[in-house]
Formats: sequence, structure tokens, C-alpha cells
Amino acid sequence: MMLKFKDPRITPPGGYIYQDPDTEQKFGACYLKDLVEKVRVHRASNELEVPPNLPAIIEDYICKRIPPSMTTEPAREQDFRERRLTLETVRRGTQIAMKAWKRTGKTVSKKEAKRRAQVCLKCIFNTDSTACASCHGLKTGVRDTMGVKTDDDKALKVCMVSAIMNVSHIHMTEKTLKAFTAPSIIDKHPESCWKRILFEEGVSDGTTN
Repeated sequence: MMLKFKDPRITPPGGYIYQDPDTEQKFGACYLKDLVEKVRVHRASNELEVPPNLPAIIEDYICKRIPPSMTTEPAREQDFRERRLTLETVRRGTQIAMKAWKRTGKTVSKKEAKRRAQVCLKCIFNTDSTACASCHGLKTGVRDTMGVKTDDDKALKVCMVSAIMNVSHIHMTEKTLKAFTAPSIIDKHPESCWKRILFEEGVSDGTTN
């Protein structure tokens, strides 16, 4: 079943955006009908089939990338790779992690934090949020609060899976990580992820006393 807007009068977050699956061309418009027309013209000019239900296809595409509460299927679990990492999303996720950390204030060894940072730097899910400039202030606040850092902090961004600043959880102990990380998202991390390995194999996390 294709998704539809719960209230067509409300503009979706980020506007009306669509990427053609055949040409990978991206389109944006202020109104859905204008977006549909842009895509229709594009496909026709490239001698591609223009589906008769193109408006429904585009609406479904947008609905899969906005909060479920705005669509006809609010109970749907949204794929984390499709969500927009807004400043508010990252701030909320990081605050939850920091609240769990403050219960003990313990961190892993510098060597372990460095190892984790190196893994994150190679990960495709080490990504910017839609408000990366504002996230810089959040990153600084995390570092000042925890009192720890690595040489790689500048290149560490946001974990797309966990939606938290990487400069925070790379320093946290296994106990702290398990206090705020939902088991259901662990297998969404890459197999090479240090957090996934820690949760699944229970390897030493280099906790300091």
C-alpha cells in the first residue's frame, strides 16, 4: 500500500523533494503538483516511461522520508537511513546518552577511545546532520562536560544509526552504552562497528577505574 499525506494541506519537513530512480536526478518544489510536473517533463524528455500514477509514487516517496505521524500509516517504523538528522534529533539522542553517562562519569581508556574513533572515521554512517554548524557547539559541549577527547574529534560527526555525536559514545563504558542503547538497533550497525562487536561478543571495553 502506498503511503499518503495525512493532511495534504501541511507542507512536509524539507519541502517537496523527489529523486528519480532511473536518472538519480533530484527535484524540489513548493507544491506537490509542481514537483510532479517537473518529474513528468524530465522523464518524458529522457524518453523514460511516465507512470500514470506518478503523483502517488512521488507522494509515497516523500511519506517514507518524513515522520510517520504525518502519513496515513503512523505506526510504520521508519528506516533510520531515510530520516533527516536534524539538530533536534541529534541533540535529543546525545542528551539521553549524556544523562546515562553522568550516573557514573566513567570513561574507557584513551587507547580504547582512539580505537573506536578510528572505526567511526571509516564508517559510512559517520555523517553530518542537516544543521552541522550548530552541531559544532553541541560537540564542544560534550567534550567539555566529559573532559576527554581524541585527536580525531574534528573528523567525528554524527552516528546515523544512533543519532548521537560520535565524540560522546566512543568514551563510554559498556554499562553506560547498554543503559541507553535499544537492543533492536544493534544489528543495524555495520558488522565492523565497535559498538555492535562490544554488544554481541562482550569484548573488553578498556574501562578505567
